[in-house]
Amino acid sequence: MFFFAMAVGIYLIRRQRSKIGLERSEFKAWDVAIGLFILVKVLLLVMPWVPPKDGANGGSVSFWYATYCVAGIGM
Repeated sequence: MFFFAMAVGIYLIRRQRSKIGLERSEFKAWDVAIGLFILVKVLLLVMPWVPPKDGANGGSVSFWYATYCVAGIGM
């Protein structure tokens, strides 16, 4: 979640700098690279919530498949 928020923040800061006419920073990244990074992070945030083929209690464990997701967010 941190890397997703960081990448979105970088993209927003870059857009604001270009709107107010400031020059580009000496640290540069392609817009396409930032966009791909954001897409990868969205995929990594969404995929753990997709249930297994056997349903909500399926998979290789005897408890709910997304327990680790909820525990990680809770921490």
